[in-house]
Order: sequence, then structure tokens, then C-alpha cells
Amino acid sequence: MADLGQLTVRIDSDTSGLQTGLNRTSTAVKKAGKAIGGFALAAGVAMTGVSVKAISLAADAEEVQNKFDVTFKTLSEDAEAWADTWSSAVGRSKNETKKFISNIADLQQGLGMTEESSLDLAQKIVELGTDLASFNNVNDATAIEAVTKAMLGEAESAKQLGLLLNVDRVKEFAAAQGLVFKELTDSEKALLTYELAVTQSQNAIGDAERSSGSFTNQLKELKAGLADNAAEFGEKLLPMATKLITYLNDTAIPVVLKMTDDFIAFAQDAKPVVEETFNTIVDVATEMWEYFNDNILPIILELKETAIEVFEAIKPVAIDMFEVIVEKATIWWNFFTENILPVIEKLHSTAIKLFPIVQDIAVTAFEGIKTTAMILWGVFENNLLPIIKAVFNFVNDNWGVFETIIVTAFTVIKVALDVAITVFTTFWDSLRQGFDYVQTVFSTISDIIGLAFDNVVTSVQNVIDVFTRVKDTIQKAIDALKEFFKQEKKGDSDSSGGRGEKGGSNTVRGQRAFGGAVKAGESYLINEGSGGEIFTPSTNGTVSPGMGNVTINVNGAGDPYVIANQIVTILNTQGVKSR
Repeated sequence: MADLGQLTVRIDSDTSGLQTGLNRTSTAVKKAGKAIGGFALAAGVAMTGVSVKAISLAADAEEVQNKFDVTFKTLSEDAEAWADTWSSAVGRSKNETKKFISNIADLQQGLGMTEESSLDLAQKIVELGTDLASFNNVNDATAIEAVTKAMLGEAESAKQLGLLLNVDRVKEFAAAQGLVFKELTDSEKALLTYELAVTQSQNAIGDAERSSGSFTNQLKELKAGLADNAAEFGEKLLPMATKLITYLNDTAIPVVLKMTDDFIAFAQDAKPVVEETFNTIVDVATEMWEYFNDNILPIILELKETAIEVFEAIKPVAIDMFEVIVEKATIWWNFFTENILPVIEKLHSTAIKLFPIVQDIAVTAFEGIKTTAMILWGVFENNLLPIIKAVFNFVNDNWGVFETIIVTAFTVIKVALDVAITVFTTFWDSLRQGFDYVQTVFSTISDIIGLAFDNVVTSVQNVIDVFTRVKDTIQKAIDALKEFFKQEKKGDSDSSGGRGEKGGSNTVRGQRAFGGAVKAGESYLINEGSGGEIFTPSTNGTVSPGMGNVTINVNGAGDPYVIANQIVTILNTQGVKSR
């Protein structure tokens, strides 16, 4: 038996384990909270989408019911009962069925049929069209529309259902029954066309109920059930949605329109100021353009001419480079056609041989996918479909709660819209009060632009002056180079001439005041500074200038020793000894 001290120790030691467990529980709860929050958000978005779709279906159903009641004034209960019974039997949407029979009956009544006769014929056409749709695997609406058009003489679309109901066929059918086609009324012709369609549709009649267990018809039944349930759900939402739209039309939209009118008035008041500012900008731009045309554009054109001359100079080099590139490309192309292209052709041939094998594999895989899809459909039909129906039943059973929530939400939205309208109205009034301030700002901007233009003109003139000086300097340099080459050419021309006999020459070959190479038997001018004399060497050699030490004085920016060393180096290359 443990004493009190041991018991205290035991309790203290167990507390750490309890704390660890609490920490884990807290973490798990936080994760669960995040998951539930995400699920709630997704569910809210999904519920909003479902609600919008349900309201749309309910609105369509409301329009269908209105036409249904007008078309079958005294037979609406009988027509309603037939639509309910027949839709349940073949697994189709009751609202769609009511839409079909009301459209067909309304059309036949326009041809002169009575209310009772048009209902009877409309029911028969819907039954026949649904069977033909199931038998030919087309949409119900497509088949019913094709049969209806055929009864009005448009038989082309009925061919997709295996029916030939053109006028000649109907005439032959009428003659076989002892009737004269041209003596029949439009409603009698329509009924005769229906009877001919029934005669040609013996294999299809009853197919909708007969094949109700097929995948296609089960899918149609599922869509129909979901559409009808959604429409019922939307009928309960439709009054509130109508109130919201009415509020928008009567309250919110007029405020927006008023704000639009105020904005137009504001724009009209601001128009003169804006126009004046714009005109000022246009005038400034025009003056700048004229200045550019008269002063800057000529310089650009001169630069263009210089660029053309440079291009002509580098053109031969570019042509040579292009020829080299073409030569290399030809070599690579020949390599490709001789080595790589045969490999590609072999790969193509192999791919053609492999295609049938891949096709067989794909067909087998498709059959497997088809079988799997049928299995999944069975699972969906037996497991998920009951859950979906249960959800709709739960919503209908608890509609009172949902209605309270939705009414509250609409009330909150209305209050929010009222607040938003008040805020926007206050903001707009403040904006109107600031109009005078905006006008003052625009006038100030106009004055600033004028001053800025004067400064820009001055700056541009300075830039042009700089460009002009640079241009003149470059032109002088070019003229100096031209004069230099001209003098060199002239010197070569003056110093050139015919050689004398071997061993002597009377023609001066050049000047050697600063030294240079000489050849035996040729004459050169030396000592030009002291009047000059002719020198004819007997052997090849070099003339060195008879100069003493050279002293160089340098004035200006830069290190004078560096500049002097550069000049001395140049003189030394000419054979002049200096330091």
C-alpha cells in the first residue's frame, strides 16, 4: 500500500503525459477546424451555384406553366395528370413533357384543331418522338421536333429517325385510304402525317419503356429527376430572387443612372479647361516640330549620308561573310541529306509497321474502359443515387430553416446596398465640390507647360550648338586628313620618276633630312634645313640625321613627362636621337 508521498510523486509524474495528450488533441482539433472551414467554403460556393441554377430552372418552369394553362384552358388538370403519369413511366422530366405538349398543342390549335384534339395529338407525338429518340439514340427534343416539323411539311430532319414523310409519301398514304390530299385541311394533313409516321415506326414504338434499364435511358432519367427536383427547390427561392431583382431595378439602378448623368455633366463643365490645356500642348508640340524640322533634321540627314558611305565601305566584307555562311550551310545540308535523313526515313517506316499493333492495344484498352464504366454506373445507381435523392428530400423537409437563412441573407444584402449607395452619393458630391480646384490645377499645369517649353527650347538650342561644334571639328579633321593624303600623294608623285643607268641616277628618290633607308646608285635630298644637297650612295644603307640633343617643352594638361616620352619614342623610330 503506497503512502501519501508516493501518491504525490505518482500524480506529478503522470501530469506530463496528460499535457502531451492535451497538446496532441489541440493540434488535431486545429487541423479538423481547418478542414471543416475549407469544406464549409466549398459547400457554400457549390450551394450558391446550385441555388442560381435552381432559380433559373424554376423561372423556366413558371413560363412553361403559364403557356400550359393558356393552351389547355379547360383541360389543364387532365393534361397535368397525363404529363405526371407518362413522365414517371418512362423516366423523363415532367416540366419538359409539359413544355413539349403545350408547344405542339398551341401549334395545332393555330391550324384549326380544337383544344381536346390538339391535346390528344400532342400526347401521341411526344410518345412517338420519345420512343424514336430511345430507338435511334438521339436527344428527345431533337426527335420530337423532327416529327412536329414533318407534320408541317418539313420532312428532311425526320430522315435521321428512319422516317420518310415527304409530301409525295403523304399523298400516296392519303390515296391508299381513299382521301384526296388537296381537299384536306392543314390539321387533317398533320394528323395524316402522324399516322404515316406511326406506320413506319413499328419497331421503335414502346422502346422508351422497353429499354428503360439501359445506360442511356437511366442517364436521361437521372437528369430528369435532378432537373425536376432542382426546379421545385428553385420555386421556393424564386419569390426572394424576384424581390431582389425588383429592388435593383427600382432603387440601385436609378442611383447608378443618376451618377452617370452627373458624371456627364461634370465632363461637359470640364471640357473647356481640358480643351484649352490640350490646345496649349498642341501649340507647343507644333513649335517643337518646326524647330526640329529647321535645325535638327538637317543634321540627321547629314548623319544618314555618312551612314550610307560607311555601309558602302563595309558592304564587300559583308558579301564575303555571306558567301562563307552559304558555303558552310551547303556542307551541313549535304551532311544532313546523306547521314541524318536516311535515319529519319527508317524511323518513319518502323512507325508505320508499329501502328496496327498500337491500334489493337488501344481497341482492347477501350473495351476494358467501357466495361469498367458500366460497373461504375452500377455502383453509382445502387449507392450514390439514393444519397442524392435523400439530400433533396432533406432540403424539402427542412425548407423552413433554409428559408429563414435565405431571407436573412437577402435582408443583409439590401442593407449593404443601401449603405453603398449612400457612400457613393456622398463621394460624388465631394467630387463635384472639388471641380473648381481641378480647374485651377489645369490652369497651373498649362502655365508650367509654357515655361517648360521655353526651357526645353533653350536646352535644345544648346544641344544643337554643341552638335554644330562637334560637326565642325569633325569636318576640319576630315579636311586635314584629305589634305594630308593629298600631300603624300603629291610627294610620291614629285619624288617618283625614271631610274638612271645602273651605277648612277639623276632622279631624286626622296628626302632624308630625318634619315631613312637608301639604295645604291639612287639620289636623295639631304640637309634640307641648310639649303639641301643631293646624295648618291654607292651601297645600300641607312642615313642618320646629324642632329644634336632635342629639348621638348610641353604646356597644357596632363603629365608633361609622359607626353615628352611619347614624342621622343616617335622621333627615335625615325632615327632621331633624343631624350
